[in-house]
Amino acid sequence: MSPALLPFGLLVLLSVSAFGNGLPGPASPQGSSDRKALIEVRTPPSVYLPGPTVSTRVTSLKPVTQRVPESMQQAIQETLLRNDPRLRCASNGVDTLISCTITDLGVSQGVEARIRPEYRRIGQRTVTDSQTGAYYTVDEYGFVDVAYRAFVIAGRMTVQCEVKDVASGIVLYSDSFEAVYSDAREVDFGLGAIAVDDLNTTYLRLADNAAGLILAVLCPRVYSDIVALPSGSLKETSKLLEASLWAAALNRLVGLHPFKDPQDEAYRLYSIAVAHEALAYEAQNPVEVKKRLELAADHYRQATQLKPRENTFWGPKNRADLSLWQATGLVAHLEAFEKVKQSGTATAAPDPSQVAARTDLFRQARSNLPPPPSVITNQTVIGWVRSGRSGDYIASGIKHAPSTQFDLSPAEVLKLRREGVSNATLKAMRESQQGPSYGLSTRTKAIITAASVLWWIPFLVGR
Repeated sequence: MSPALLPFGLLVLLSVSAFGNGLPGPASPQGSSDRKALIEVRTPPSVYLPGPTVSTRVTSLKPVTQRVPESMQQAIQETLLRNDPRLRCASNGVDTLISCTITDLGVSQGVEARIRPEYRRIGQRTVTDSQTGAYYTVDEYGFVDVAYRAFVIAGRMTVQCEVKDVASGIVLYSDSFEAVYSDAREVDFGLGAIAVDDLNTTYLRLADNAAGLILAVLCPRVYSDIVALPSGSLKETSKLLEASLWAAALNRLVGLHPFKDPQDEAYRLYSIAVAHEALAYEAQNPVEVKKRLELAADHYRQATQLKPRENTFWGPKNRADLSLWQATGLVAHLEAFEKVKQSGTATAAPDPSQVAARTDLFRQARSNLPPPPSVITNQTVIGWVRSGRSGDYIASGIKHAPSTQFDLSPAEVLKLRREGVSNATLKAMRESQQGPSYGLSTRTKAIITAASVLWWIPFLVGR
């Protein structure tokens, strides 16, 4: 191993499911790097909103206070403006109109018999003092099941959402969302009755939940992630990445001669991928976002091929692959919109009762989109084998996959063997079906299990 590069520093985990414990990198007397970069991830939304000016209008076909549609409208509009820097709010001269209609609303109430564990005195026992020989009694405590009556309020709200380009009249997206909400509180006696405040609160909660479902489709998701950086010969570029100087770091990395040792070169390719991915999330044009993510995904793939057992590579690779899939769908929607716009034909507004059966512009654009890369299947493994991926790459890809759906029936295993899938790969596929390990060490799994148990204790005690 060449001493050109130092190993990765301590990997900071934002999502346990994405990362494992990194393997040591090239040895160096300088020690390991503790540098990390913070990436502001902005995942592409499913629906393309042309903008730049948008307006959200919420109405209700059911009797509710004005505060309910206003709450939904405010939640949608504020989140869109916060997470998508392309957009701005306008009341006149709107480019994109988001119309939401509450078409159905229902609230039910009732009293249920429930059981909860409570920590109580359950008896006494006799204890002998080992020094004096005296006998005395002590109380014993434990969890017991206690029955209680709960007044339960449950509600559901159906919202029809339509996104339209105002100038052309093209319906970009149309779908129906059903939000649910429930609440329960203990009652001493009687059947209980729903109060006006309870009803209004339920309606507002339903409106918030409906807004969340709509935003999951229309709005980018924004969060921060932390990635570890290499040192050694890449120390200076890691400083630039740490300072979020992505373009400067990328120029320096591309200007470096490839390292002779493939495993050292893997770290350079990984750093290039990090820069491209960060620049993708800063871009506002969906086409540019897609191009950047394509470069990031390709360099992450090359890095994992050169050093497949470097667990640190796989979390960012999986994240970039999923973001690229989302960006591909968004660009397909944009291109379908531009095509219809140039042809001068608008998509007619749909009948709400036929939304499920109708194929709108959004569904047309995504009809040819491949399934998301987050799920590894038999066909994924066969594709890797056919493309010449190494056994270590395939095993690590299975190990670090967010989820797997393998068919390991005798007939399918025979097909896999005929495609050249090795016994080692079949073993990795079987192990992934035994439960999600996500590449974690035994020690990490034990810590997570212990933390989960401790997390539940206050809830059990309080019930």
